[in-house]
Amino acid sequence: MNTLNLHESFLFEGVDEKYVDDFLLDCERVQLQKNEFLFHRNEIGDSMYIIENGKLEIIFDEQTTQLKSLPKNIIPIFESGVVIGELCVFGQQRRSASICALEQSTLLKIEGQDFRARIYSKELDALLICYNIAKVLSQRLMSADMLF
Repeated sequence: MNTLNLHESFLFEGVDEKYVDDFLLDCERVQLQKNEFLFHRNEIGDSMYIIENGKLEIIFDEQTTQLKSLPKNIIPIFESGVVIGELCVFGQQRRSASICALEQSTLLKIEGQDFRARIYSKELDALLICYNIAKVLSQRLMSADMLF
């Protein structure tokens, strides 16, 4: 299993190293076994996750559309350093998709309330993290347009 130094994650691009250390200390570690779901589509959520190691798959409709029929290069698979579940932290209450572990994985859970407190502090590093998330959301939106 490939473990990324989370300081190298796009999420922390431009962010002070000490701030990243403090940020990561506030996170709860979550372990997933192969084929275990992190959450399901339409569940209520208020947290996001950073993948520390492992691989996770996004599933839009567990009954019919596991995206297995799409070419391998566009199946959404998330690996170390990627943030998932961020929409629920920014106001969307229901999960937009299900997330399942393709292998044993470790994630860091970021509670929405804690994350929003950092944003409201208006610290530059917290705002940089938000900016980095906004970049990822725009990339994911463009990718979603290609899928559907």
